[in-house]
Amino acid sequence: MHPFYVISIGDVMGDYKCVDIIKKRHTGKYPYISKYYVMECQKCGRRKEMLGATIYRSAGIFHKSCGKGLKTLDPVFYDRWQAMRTRTTNPNYEHADRYVNRGINSEAFKNFIDFYDAMYDSYLELANKIGSHNVSLERKDVNGNYDPDNCIWIPKQDQPKNTSRTVKFKAIYPDGHTEIHKNATDFAISHGIHPAAVSDCLNGRSKSAKGYKFERIE
Repeated sequence: MHPFYVISIGDVMGDYKCVDIIKKRHTGKYPYISKYYVMECQKCGRRKEMLGATIYRSAGIFHKSCGKGLKTLDPVFYDRWQAMRTRTTNPNYEHADRYVNRGINSEAFKNFIDFYDAMYDSYLELANKIGSHNVSLERKDVNGNYDPDNCIWIPKQDQPKNTSRTVKFKAIYPDGHTEIHKNATDFAISHGIHPAAVSDCLNGRSKSAKGYKFERIE
């Protein structure tokens, strides 16, 4: 005999809340009707239909399960998330001294689904232009954590130019005044310029970007 599951609309199980109950008729030699519970994640708003037995096994009732299936849609994007988590959580990582040992964390993106919701659209925008394998995850502030406000996608070839040891550069504004800066990506984002465009100027591939000129200070 199947166990009797008592779930009512409004009940919260894990991170999910029951918002509706529906019945589905299954045809065949032995027709039967199944009851499904429409469960809504209280963290991201995603909904899914679940059987009572599944809910009571605590299977798929937590927010992290919202990303199930998404990882296979874009393996490169998922690899970027995995690499970020490794850098910031594994003390045995070969470059742990640059990340986890310095206190750099990625707790805002602990669940893949949160990384997907915050970063996938911007990743796809750049990936469609230069190819997914050429896209690299970068932090605007290299001393800050991996979170939605501090992360950006840039061409992989430009990533080494934004490190904690980045050399200073002079930015020549369109009106002629100059300022000294040391983080090209941070400058680009705050001035509405693509980081790659600033990098091209600093490396002699372009003369200017949106009216700005740049000179390295060795």
